[in-house]
Amino acid sequence: MPRSQIACVTLLCVMFSAVAGAQTHGYQVAPDAAAFALMPELRTAPAPSWVKPGMRILYHQMSASVPTGDSTMVEDPDGKWYSKATGKHFREDENPGTGGQGYLQVDIVATPPDAVVSDCRSYLIHALPAEQATIAATNGYVNTPGVLSEVYANPDVKRKYLDLNGNGITSRRAPYKAAGKTFDAVWQQTITDGGSITYVFGIDSGLILHSASCSVTKATNFTVNGVSQLSGGGTELTQSTLVSIRQIKTPWTQGKLPPVMRDLHELDYEGAQQTWIPGGAQLPPAPVQTRMKVIGRGDDFVQLQFSGVMMIGNARSDLGTSNLVSGPTMLTPMAIDPADLAQLHQGQELDRDPVTNAVTYVSFMGPDRAGHDLATISLQFPGGQNNFHSDCVYDRNTGLLVANSYTNPFLHQLMQVSLKGKN
Repeated sequence: MPRSQIACVTLLCVMFSAVAGAQTHGYQVAPDAAAFALMPELRTAPAPSWVKPGMRILYHQMSASVPTGDSTMVEDPDGKWYSKATGKHFREDENPGTGGQGYLQVDIVATPPDAVVSDCRSYLIHALPAEQATIAATNGYVNTPGVLSEVYANPDVKRKYLDLNGNGITSRRAPYKAAGKTFDAVWQQTITDGGSITYVFGIDSGLILHSASCSVTKATNFTVNGVSQLSGGGTELTQSTLVSIRQIKTPWTQGKLPPVMRDLHELDYEGAQQTWIPGGAQLPPAPVQTRMKVIGRGDDFVQLQFSGVMMIGNARSDLGTSNLVSGPTMLTPMAIDPADLAQLHQGQELDRDPVTNAVTYVSFMGPDRAGHDLATISLQFPGGQNNFHSDCVYDRNTGLLVANSYTNPFLHQLMQVSLKGKN
């Protein structure tokens, strides 16, 4: 999928979370098969006691790819490189190294008895200009409560596996400082022929404090045109470290959905994506149509299935489908109780993240040009309008999200959609 389409899907879904799994109690719960294989007791374990709606867990993440060979030899009948050993021609493609950093933000949306609902967003930090931050991906999960991948495992279950040693696994207990606190922790490392994986867990909380991985792909020795050289191969490195854990305080009514969401089945949005070339003209706008279909409902959250299309010139491009969630513990949910909207005032700051410095605030209250009574909640990263900025527009009479726009200066894109129909 082209980068412009990926950006479209990501930002249209920026307020929600992708989920999948088996139907239970009116919503879908996804089991963590990999965790269950390692620790079967997690299937029926509850969430840790500290996991509450409105909790935000933030990790700083980095990744890098270090190539072994400078290039990769790819079979190509028209390639200029010839191998006597195989009798085939090859072309030489670059084997580049890459790297980057950002944040993983996990918000606990709801905690029904049989699940934990979370909204997960990845923020990419761009080195130029001035370390811009943009949303790279948005996903969400409705998981069995005993484990949330990359975040925690039930501590009572995890304690049974803290001192594993042998068969490539080593464990040791040691203090670990993260998010301004020192934890009693256990380091566990698994080493295989292809690399290693390390996890640092808080013993009392089950919280993942740090994780790292190293995977190696071996290069291939090629003799082409009589010259021996390495083809492909490389080392992939990742690490993730807890930097913040705090409670988000939204002014929305907790514990139940806004009235407008209780009988809602489907929402249709239309708009366009505008892309501009720095120093050049704007490209023609690409029309966008999306649909949000309610597929599950809890007392204080809903699941929706996203689908959409974008027109690029005369070509119709499918944006695919994904499942989404929304609830009143989120700063920009799908709907807000009108009584809560009535308490807002223009300029009011709702949240300021101490790590990312992202600010969520009320940027507008009042009628638009057509006389509709609206409230706009904006998300802004440091740098103001020169950095990532999004606006969520709510109808103050119904509380429903009726428009959404975002500006991504790094990708040079402006997206705007508005509500066209519902049932």
